[in-house]
Amino acid sequence: ELDTVAKQWPVTDKHGKTQRYAYPALEADEVHACVRVRYIDNLERSKRLNRMGLQLLYGQCLGKEMTVLRRLCKEALASHSASWLSLGSKLPGSELRAALQAFLLDAVLQTRDGALPSSEQFNQQLVAVQQQGLLRTLTPVLNHLLEILHLRRQMIIKINQWRDRAKKSRSFDEDRHQEYLHTLEAILPATVLDTMEAADLKHTVRYLQALALRLERAEHDPQKDRGKAEKLRVPLERLQQFARFDGPTGQCLRLQREYHDLVQEYRVSLFAPELGTAQPVSEQRLHQKWQELEACCRRIE
Repeated sequence: ELDTVAKQWPVTDKHGKTQRYAYPALEADEVHACVRVRYIDNLERSKRLNRMGLQLLYGQCLGKEMTVLRRLCKEALASHSASWLSLGSKLPGSELRAALQAFLLDAVLQTRDGALPSSEQFNQQLVAVQQQGLLRTLTPVLNHLLEILHLRRQMIIKINQWRDRAKKSRSFDEDRHQEYLHTLEAILPATVLDTMEAADLKHTVRYLQALALRLERAEHDPQKDRGKAEKLRVPLERLQQFARFDGPTGQCLRLQREYHDLVQEYRVSLFAPELGTAQPVSEQRLHQKWQELEACCRRIE
């Protein structure tokens, strides 16, 4: 019963004074198809373990659909092997399949943050998934991911073709080459299954299309491309500053995500304005969002 699991457990000294807290961790045992509860002093690790433990518990209730999902994941890796290889993930096949399955389940089970639901919340979520149909809900998510991976691989081919032409004409610029590759990694990183959610991929196709248009236009007018790239320099540098905010609150993380998305849209507006943006964006809006982010995140440094 999830209701019997304490959200955190105080660890006291001999005088009864709380020294630290231990957090519940649902340890998934795939071999024996069960979950064991233990308490650990690392909150982030407990969340990771809870994510997988909850998915195992839900999976036991979803039966045959989980069996089909495992097969779909295996087939997705085999039939799109070139796309997965070009992504550059260093996970072995079995771990990559497990990561893909967990990524897909997060999309419907809301297990990504590792927060433990009450028994009532667990049952409500389970009923909702059963009514919608697990596979009916997840198949479009999987297809969208595979489409994006294919487009990413095509983008790598385009960058390599540009590189070869530039070297042949002696106009190759290594800095620009690295910028293209870094942009591609920012749009869809090799760690996508661990660091992104399905909802984060909503605009990825448009971002990849914008990069393709930039590549084409920059080859004909590199000077103009450099001018546009300069406008992105400060926003991109600010993205790198996220790491200095230790222990960010939920609000700080939300503002970081909003700023990151705004930078991506600004990139589209600069290099492929005809594709449109998901929200109004300008240098001023970026500056205002950064001020809001700093005001929030600095309070917790």
